[in-house]
Amino acid sequence: MNKFSLLLDLPVYNDEEENTVARTVNVLNLIVIAGLLILSLQRLFFDGGRFVPEISMVIILLIGSNILLRRVLINIAAALIIWPLFGLITYLLWHNNGLHDTVLFGIPGLLVIAGLVFKRAYFYFFAIICTLTIILLGAFELAGIVKNEFSSKTDIFDIVDIVIIIGITAAGIRVFLERLKRGFNLTLQNQKEKLESEQQNRALIAALPDMVLRISSDGIFRNFISSNSFEQIYSNEEVIGKNIKELFSEEIAAKTVEAINKAIDKESIEQFEYSLFDGKTLSTYEARIVALNREEAIAVIRDISERKRTEEALKQSEEIFKAFMEHSPVYVFFKDKDTRSLRLSRNYENMLHMPLEKLLGKTMFELFPSDLAKSMTEDDLKIIREGKVVRAVEEHEGKIYETIKFPITIDGTNKFLAGFTLDISSTKKYEKELRKYTEELREANNSKEKFFSIIAHDLRSPFQGIMGAVQMLTSDYATFTDDERKMLIERIDSAIRKTFELLENLLNWSRMQSGKIEPNLVKLNLFKEVNSVSLLLKDFARNKNLELELDIDEKYMINADIDMFRTVVRNLISNGIKFSVPGGKVTVTAEEEEKYVVIKVSDNGIGMDAETMENLFKIEKTTSRLGTMNESGTGIGLLVCKEMIELNKGKIRVESREREGSEFYLYMPRA
Repeated sequence: MNKFSLLLDLPVYNDEEENTVARTVNVLNLIVIAGLLILSLQRLFFDGGRFVPEISMVIILLIGSNILLRRVLINIAAALIIWPLFGLITYLLWHNNGLHDTVLFGIPGLLVIAGLVFKRAYFYFFAIICTLTIILLGAFELAGIVKNEFSSKTDIFDIVDIVIIIGITAAGIRVFLERLKRGFNLTLQNQKEKLESEQQNRALIAALPDMVLRISSDGIFRNFISSNSFEQIYSNEEVIGKNIKELFSEEIAAKTVEAINKAIDKESIEQFEYSLFDGKTLSTYEARIVALNREEAIAVIRDISERKRTEEALKQSEEIFKAFMEHSPVYVFFKDKDTRSLRLSRNYENMLHMPLEKLLGKTMFELFPSDLAKSMTEDDLKIIREGKVVRAVEEHEGKIYETIKFPITIDGTNKFLAGFTLDISSTKKYEKELRKYTEELREANNSKEKFFSIIAHDLRSPFQGIMGAVQMLTSDYATFTDDERKMLIERIDSAIRKTFELLENLLNWSRMQSGKIEPNLVKLNLFKEVNSVSLLLKDFARNKNLELELDIDEKYMINADIDMFRTVVRNLISNGIKFSVPGGKVTVTAEEEEKYVVIKVSDNGIGMDAETMENLFKIEKTTSRLGTMNESGTGIGLLVCKEMIELNKGKIRVESREREGSEFYLYMPRA
């Protein structure tokens, strides 16, 4: 691209007015260039080439104009190009008078600059008048009406001058007309937009549920617009021109005028509420006042009766909810989607030992132990994520709580969760006690059934044997030898003793069940009491070829009921002898352990399996086992021992292995 084409390139702008000015400036550029060529030739041929300063000035202004034009400084660019343009015009009209030329082209040039800067059409009008004046002067000179004292001849250059002047004038007129046209179009557009804006404003006001009033600072209604959706209390004729005091109460009127003056003075929006009673309904209105100018204000009146009723209902609901949360015996909570507590019932203060205000906004990890908090948070996130109801039983500080949690869904999304917690510690305690009582009742029923079974079978059978032996002695006494009679009498004696032992155990057990036996705890020497019992059983052990050994320190003292303790020891040693094979050994030892003296009765007899040991102290499971020499038993001896030991505040346990023997441990309180 050559330098001249770069100089004359037409920039393109977004705004049409700027494009018009730019096109005009480019046309003026071409005219200036043409004028320069003519002036250069004229000076070269007729004035000896004396034009370097003027030509240099015009070229500088021309280049500056183009640079500014491309930097979107269009008005300044146009001013710079018009200045040399009118300079050329005056040079062409009056060739040798530079001062005169400057004055002549300077006046219209300044007018054009003012028109471009201030965008007023009348500047262009005066510029065109000045230009036409210059043209007329030139024409008069050419016609000889006005004589140029420096030159009196007319040549081809004067004709060219006129042609150029006419072209420039046409261009100026075109710019002026375009300005007028654009101004006219803008005026029409502004009027159209204003009309549309007024129509939109009216439509907007009609759609609003409000009354709009224009009121003066002294309370005179200047305009009144009521929307279709608002119940029109007054017509326009009844309102416009009236003072507010004529239509409303003195209180409402004074409040309105005060708000209007505040809005005007402070340039703020003033707002207040008032109520009106129409004989049936009390309605509440909200007034918003905004200043229109220093003398008037706009008042927007809205009926807020329904909103007030809704707010009152919400307030009542909130008060009810607050009272419920304040006094609820149930723990009630609301949490956000991050499981932070939003609302809590007042009783959480007692549970968590913290004021309610400090509990709000906390996570579960900030309120509960980590393990419990982790479980609670997992449940909470599951509710938010899956929208399911979760029921959980949790323990905290020794109490048991049951919690039901559920999501709160808004617009199809689980936004919050809520729930309530019940302290079920007492219920769980009652359930535990109920299970205990049920078990005791079941055991009592089983005991009763076992008791009657023993009476019906175990107690009856020995009597049948006794009666049979007695009948034999009575009816056939003379036929028996002395040895046979002795054998029958011994059998009767043994049966009576066993029956008595069984009857004694049954009576003791039943009395213990009914709570009629109270132990008489006294201080006993352990060795002395065990030794006295073992002496009674020496013959029983000797008859089975068993060794009965005591290894008890004489210093051990215990607290126990003497009869009960002897009964327990006798039962345990007797069982050891009964279930030991001939040649075996029954040992009784003792040692101190914390607050007990532990007495161990061990044998190397037939022992017991696990099932037998498990049912050993259950009356519903007890069975009478025969000894190694077919010795019979009562079946409830060990059960009686357990009951007696526990009445003496002791304990009993057993260890046994089949064919290896058994070990019974008595834990008696130390004296």
